[in-house]
Amino acid sequence: MLATTFQIASITQTPITPFEIEVHNEIRDILQNLQDVRSSFEHDYVFDFADPSEPHGAQIVEYIMPAEKEEEDSFEYEECIVDDEDGKVDLSYKRKAVEFWKSGKKARRTLTSVQNSFHKVKSLQQLYRWEASVEKGGTNADKFTFITEYVLQKFEEACDRKSIVHDMNLRLWALEAKEQVDLPEFKASKWWI
Repeated sequence: MLATTFQIASITQTPITPFEIEVHNEIRDILQNLQDVRSSFEHDYVFDFADPSEPHGAQIVEYIMPAEKEEEDSFEYEECIVDDEDGKVDLSYKRKAVEFWKSGKKARRTLTSVQNSFHKVKSLQQLYRWEASVEKGGTNADKFTFITEYVLQKFEEACDRKSIVHDMNLRLWALEAKEQVDLPEFKASKWWI
């Protein structure tokens, strides 16, 4: 019985079939596409009234004088600030900017001095958001990106060694990465793979 067990363990590796190569390429493409995916949110606006059975009263609108209208037309809208052109900034960049901002001798550095060194910084509110993000170890998107990159790296290493990769390997690698980034709600389910 032991001889049979050891003979099974020493079975030579089978040649790679075209189907396995196709599966390999599909898995690699899926993992790379997961890295490039951008999330979008849809909003559904609903009017919520206190008592829908009561009729709604009329709203009084003030008449705007022509002089006031000119003042209103010259109003400058505040620019909507996005972190960068894609809305994504690397966690290491955020960490460096926040550390530089906090590195003043007596107080935090001014916004202009931070902007001179870190051009993606647009406002103090952004720095405060980045500070909170860095303290948490990054946003969930940063953590998911890390997990995806980690699994892709392990997958490519296995392919370079010409090892056969199963879905269980992908799950184990994803769970290893999850432990590194502290993302307890992540589950490497069959839908994730």
